[in-house]
Parts: sequence; structure tokens; C-alpha cells
Amino acid sequence: MASRLRLIVYDKETIEEHEDVSLAAAVERAKEPTMGWIVLEEPSEEDYALLEAELELHPLALEDCRNERQRPKVEEYSTNTYIVVRSIEPDEEEGVRSRQINMFLGRGWLLVIGERPDGLFDGVRDRLRRGRQRIRSSGSDYLAYTLIDAAVDTYLPVVQEMGERIEVLEDAIFDDVHKEHLEEVQALKLDLRRMRRHIRPMKDAVAYMLRDETTFKRGTQPFLRDVLDHTAQAADLVESHRDATSHLMDLYLTMVSNRTNDIMKTLTLVATIFIPLSFFAGVYGMNFDTALPGNMPELHMPYGYVGFWAVALLIGIGNLVYFRHRGWI
Repeated sequence: MASRLRLIVYDKETIEEHEDVSLAAAVERAKEPTMGWIVLEEPSEEDYALLEAELELHPLALEDCRNERQRPKVEEYSTNTYIVVRSIEPDEEEGVRSRQINMFLGRGWLLVIGERPDGLFDGVRDRLRRGRQRIRSSGSDYLAYTLIDAAVDTYLPVVQEMGERIEVLEDAIFDDVHKEHLEEVQALKLDLRRMRRHIRPMKDAVAYMLRDETTFKRGTQPFLRDVLDHTAQAADLVESHRDATSHLMDLYLTMVSNRTNDIMKTLTLVATIFIPLSFFAGVYGMNFDTALPGNMPELHMPYGYVGFWAVALLIGIGNLVYFRHRGWI
């Protein structure tokens, strides 16, 4: 599949957008005094070789670009800085999906490999087109900040939506516990584990950027601190939700145990009521010859069958009254 390329070249006064240029031409334009932003999707091996030669990208960093399971991180090289960020989005099949975005930050240019197909950075492009002075007059470090901020902004909506799922599931377990609830709790724990695996390294990466005044200038630092606050908030919510899912598991087990106890209690009460009835039925079901003396003369009593059921009914009612008085039912 052919790679897809988008190039934006801008300064304070002008902006140009190109989608029909080659990677080699885009790289040459990015080297000009104006600010150049290249977005490259699905690069080929030839593209990687050209980037390594023309932009002096480190081969280890390019190898990480090929591997889409990288943690968020920042790596500094002699002529550029390699940044890995991850965005998060809900997914019907996997619950939560994370996408890797690779950035190479150089002097006067920014290369992005792996933008999401849903237009994660369209808002940044709109800001550039509207000519907002800060983004148009700032350097590549500020542009990188805006892209990192756009990726981090995907965290909180997903984390908050998971909090709502936890509340709904808790109410459902309280109302009527089912086996499906256990599967939902396990799915929530898996989703939170995935999010934690990406958000915590992202927090560490942004904290490193704040200490790196060579790549991110002093004027960009306050904006990065805002990104760090958002990342820390998302990380704290993930930890809180993880505790809540543990509580859900305990709640599920407690409700199942209570239901089992109620069932056993009901069965025990029924068995207790029928114990004396089974005793009488067993006694009068014995096959003794009633013609001989001492062998169940009451079997010949008038209305003996009716009397048996009357006694059985009285015993059952008496047991129920006694159980109710003791608070057992």
C-alpha cells in the first residue's frame, strides 16, 4: 500500500498545504526557513531510508516506528528528538484501543508518522489555517505540544465513560446479580489495565519534556504543565476505577454468597418442616399385620387419614410460626 503524505508549510503571514508532493520534496520544503509539518502514514522501507538519510533520523528510532507496541517516551538525538505518544479510543470489540503516534522534532520541522484515520489533529490544522498568532509564530516545539495535547485529550472522556460503566454495573449487581456481571467486571479490569499501561508512561514522558529545556523552550513549558495535569488526572482516575472494580468484585461475591445463603436457608426450612411429616409417614407406612394385637390399632380409627393430614398441617403451621417468632424467616 502506498504511503500517504500531508505537508503544511507556514510562518506568521502565510500557510501552504500540500498532499500531492513526494516525500523527498516534502523533506526539502521542511528544511526551508519556514516551519514545516509533515504527516506520513504507512511509510515504506524506501521512505524510512530517505528519512534516515535526509533528516538524520536515528535507525533505532525508525525501528521503533515500525513496532507499534512502543510505550510513550522521549529520546534525544544529536539533531532531533524522537517522541512516542499514544491516543486512546473506545472500541466495541476490544473495549479500549490505543494508537501509537511517532513524532520527530527538529529545528524548524516536525515529522509525524502514524496519525489516526479519524483526524485526531484536524483541530490543530484548523488553528493553523485561522492564523492564530501563537501557533503560527512559535516553533516546532509548540506545534509538537499541540499534537501531544490533542492525544492526551482523548484520555479523560474514555476514563470518565468507564466510571459511568462502573456505576451502572454496581447498581445492576445490587438489583439482581447474574453471572454476566462477573464477565463485565473482568472486562473492565482488563480495559483499565490497558489504559494504565499507556497513561502512566505518558505522564512520565511529559514530565521529562518539562525538564528538557533544550527541545521544549521556556515559553512552551507552561503549556506542557497543563498537559501533565491532564495526564495526571487521567492516571489518578484510572487508579480510582481500578479500586472500584476490586470493590465490584467483592460486591459480586458477597451478593452471590448472600443469594446462596438465602437458597440454603429456604431449603433448610422446607426440610425442617417435612422432617416430622416424613417421620409419621414412615411410621404409618410400615406393613405390620393389623389383625394381630399391638400392631397399629389407630389404622382402624374412623377418619384416621383425615386426622393424619390435620396433624401434619398443624405441625407445619406450628413450625412456621416458631420460625417467624425466632426471626429465621
